[in-house]
Amino acid sequence: MNSEDPVRCGTRKRIFITSIAASVLGAIGCAICWAAPFPLVPWGEGGYAVSPWDDRVLVASVVLLMLGIALSLFGRGIPRLFLIAIDIVLIALSILGYVGNHV
Repeated sequence: MNSEDPVRCGTRKRIFITSIAASVLGAIGCAICWAAPFPLVPWGEGGYAVSPWDDRVLVASVVLLMLGIALSLFGRGIPRLFLIAIDIVLIALSILGYVGNHV
């Protein structure tokens, strides 16, 4: 039988579900980092510059994935470890996608 307080168990479950939501939003940001949908911005000296939205998407994606890692610590067992591992891989992929589109 489960001897834990049901209120604490429910709170832990809600926090873990919030971490899953943060991870999903971070994964969307990771996909955007790879797709690079923002066009180059005309530069005043006749050239083009990278859109500032690329930087914002990268920062938002990494912050959401780090939040997902922090909140996933409230989970239990294999799902918690699986979510932490996926978030770490997605952070690396977000950074690689950003660098790959800007070098």
